[in-house]
Amino acid sequence: MPVLFDGKHFFPFWGSQPCGRQRPKNALLTTKIQDRKEEIHMPNMLRKFSLGRVVGTPGCLQAVSDDEILLALRWHISGNWGEISEEDKESNEQALKDGGRLLSAYRAASGVRFWIITEADRSVTTLLLPEEY
Repeated sequence: MPVLFDGKHFFPFWGSQPCGRQRPKNALLTTKIQDRKEEIHMPNMLRKFSLGRVVGTPGCLQAVSDDEILLALRWHISGNWGEISEEDKESNEQALKDGGRLLSAYRAASGVRFWIITEADRSVTTLLLPEEY
């Protein structure tokens, strides 16, 4: 089952609505990390596109820490596509102009490789492991 990530918590959801709680407004722009009590900001000036609803597969959310997910989302939204080929980077840059799908690939500190995919209509961004594709 996919999981909604509000920047601090993960909520399981099915269909178009999360189960239980609604996503807080602008949850991905500012989030508090409990153990450090500091805020992580995603300034609007760095955002090249909208993430839409952010979801993650259970495998990815288990394998990658919350801090690494937040950092990767910041890179993704600012156009740092991570460990992808030059051809995929060019495709992403064209997709920013044409409204196509965006793909980023990152590696967690544990060595686990994970992807972030934002759909062409910018309605949803998914975090997943390559083997879950």
